[in-house]
Amino acid sequence: MKRFFGLLLSVALLIAVSAVAGPSGTEIGKWTDWVRADKLDLEYRVRCNGLGTTPNAYMWDVEVINKGADIAKFGVNLTPTDMATEPTKGWMTWPIGGNRWHKFVGFRSEAAPGQRVKVWLKNLSSEKQNVATGHLAAGKLDSVDGTVFNACNMAWKVGKADLDWNQTQEWIKSLGLGWRSPTKNELVMLFKEVGQKSPIGQDYVWAEPKDEHSAWHFSFYYREVRWSYFDDHSRYGRGVAVRPITDRY
Repeated sequence: MKRFFGLLLSVALLIAVSAVAGPSGTEIGKWTDWVRADKLDLEYRVRCNGLGTTPNAYMWDVEVINKGADIAKFGVNLTPTDMATEPTKGWMTWPIGGNRWHKFVGFRSEAAPGQRVKVWLKNLSSEKQNVATGHLAAGKLDSVDGTVFNACNMAWKVGKADLDWNQTQEWIKSLGLGWRSPTKNELVMLFKEVGQKSPIGQDYVWAEPKDEHSAWHFSFYYREVRWSYFDDHSRYGRGVAVRPITDRY
């Protein structure tokens, strides 16, 4: 039997929910029951996907149903101790609004499926403009939406969230002269320059085309380049445009 219980912490809008697996542990490949986080108007469930490529590293999914909030902060604690303490590392910010009702967040841990799982969700709707502040050591980044900042000797403009690759290209064309998609190598350099944290408030960033049907994107969470089909709505990313830093534009 699987069972879930929620623990509410009255610190701002922070919700800490503990998921405790039954005697046999969390069954690999099976979703837990839905857990409601009333303050955030959200529901979520957790699934263990089994072992990854690294020994003892388990892969997990969290699925979130959006009931109103537009940006949330996600963190997990899979250790058997300090379950009441908010994670100080490993936070990931991702949008849960737009035209999608479901969002998936993946994470890895050395914890076995039977260990206790805590999922932390924090509603950032009221502090949307400060989601990414401080992540970029070089250059300026004051907000997620519409900000132009300098990195890798390029000007970067951050667009809307929840865009497939085709929608991202339409947005870039609307910006005017000089703007284009970043290459996958430029995104890798950006990842290194910003201290290996996402500076844009979303995990996936669209890059250059891979072939006539698909494009590259960079995952700040998995720290690697991946690819998806142009119209793959299951892998919504954030639109980002770049152009050389020059006085010509």
